[in-house]
Amino acid sequence: MILLLSLWAIVLASASSSSQHHTRRPELPSGGDPITSFQVMYPVAGAIETLPLEFRVEIGINAIAAYKSYSVDKFLCVELNGSRKKCSPMTNPSIIFCELPNGQYSAQAFITDTNGNVRSHQTSDTRFSIVRKEVFAAYTAERSREAKELGLLEWAMQRQSESEKIEETPVGINQEDVAPIMNASDVFLVIGVKTAVVKNFDLRQAIRETWASANTLPVDVKVFFIGCAPDLTEVHDDDERQQTRYAINLEKQTYGDLLTDELRCEDTYAVLPNKVKEFLRFATPQFARTPFFMIADDDIYLRAGELVDELRDVDRSQRLYIGQVWDKLLGRSQTPVRDTTARYYISEDFYPLHTYPAFAFGPHYLLSMDCARFIGKNSGRLRGLGAIDDVSIALWLMTMQVYVKHTAAFSNLRLGACKNDLISLADLSPYGIRSIHSNLFQKRNMCFGFDRALWQMDTIT
Repeated sequence: MILLLSLWAIVLASASSSSQHHTRRPELPSGGDPITSFQVMYPVAGAIETLPLEFRVEIGINAIAAYKSYSVDKFLCVELNGSRKKCSPMTNPSIIFCELPNGQYSAQAFITDTNGNVRSHQTSDTRFSIVRKEVFAAYTAERSREAKELGLLEWAMQRQSESEKIEETPVGINQEDVAPIMNASDVFLVIGVKTAVVKNFDLRQAIRETWASANTLPVDVKVFFIGCAPDLTEVHDDDERQQTRYAINLEKQTYGDLLTDELRCEDTYAVLPNKVKEFLRFATPQFARTPFFMIADDDIYLRAGELVDELRDVDRSQRLYIGQVWDKLLGRSQTPVRDTTARYYISEDFYPLHTYPAFAFGPHYLLSMDCARFIGKNSGRLRGLGAIDDVSIALWLMTMQVYVKHTAAFSNLRLGACKNDLISLADLSPYGIRSIHSNLFQKRNMCFGFDRALWQMDTIT
């Protein structure tokens, strides 16, 4: 079934409000409506869904401060077939239908006040169908057969049958490997893609064969996969462990883009900030004249050519930290998780403040060289915030008085739907990555044929 997280009301501030977070923004006149657009992003029209069903909306606004004031006594509502209705406070909306008969539905979203007498910003109908879990599972299984990807060991066995077996010797990526392309005129952007070495080969391969392929990637862009020392704790069989080491070695020799033992870090989510620090420590000296670095997850599709074109038009190449910013999207700051059983738990002793600073989401963000070099040079002294690499980056750069800038060109499927004008989209399965690439190659819209059940990461069983 579809992996459903809590509802997000995605708040998109206008371009005039995308300046650094400490800049004062103009307020709207008292009583003014700051909302400029309002639409249902999920479910998409014509979708086949199963329960529980979560609704997501996107809200365009003029100014964050005005929106916060406006939304205090407002409710976001969704009405199905003109009769079933659920509402939730706009300050922290969550609308999930857990009990609905199977059948066809038409949904409208709108905003109302505490009395529920007046509706505003009512959307047009979004039509979709609800089916039983078994029917939905059969539907997604049928659709996902063509999405089957090779795992690391399967690929290695196939590769071995095609060529002579190589000796199992450590393979590194050192200065000699990259020296021929170290001039600033050669490399304009270096991209470090965070990856789980053993588990995420299928995502790396999807990226290599799509947006990072030789036919698609601009010649002045370099892509590395940030793996660190492989985690083999879940490989209990000695023979399989040996086969896994061999497969990793073969992948490194074949593609020359996977960083493992070159970095002083472990391939574990618990210390994810170390991956970023170590990559920048490794890469900034070797690409010393490269103006921009990007850190990304291995579940993104990146239109690298368009990104490079945009960066060439940037009026400065220093003190830049750009990404998809929580505060701008949701109209509120993110707070530390104090639940000791949660994945992102942070104790008050470790981080005593009640909110995090504005930060760029981990799946994709850009750094100018001075910011990347600062982190790389100070990698031994900078302390990460548990497993939270994106907040760690924001805290580190605050010591330089560098603050994040929001871009609407980056998005992810956990917060919304696919949009045709995006430069980077995250939370994609290998099938989703390949589908977008096929669309663009065939001159279709980026999101043609979008199917959340198949495109979103962790939704294919």
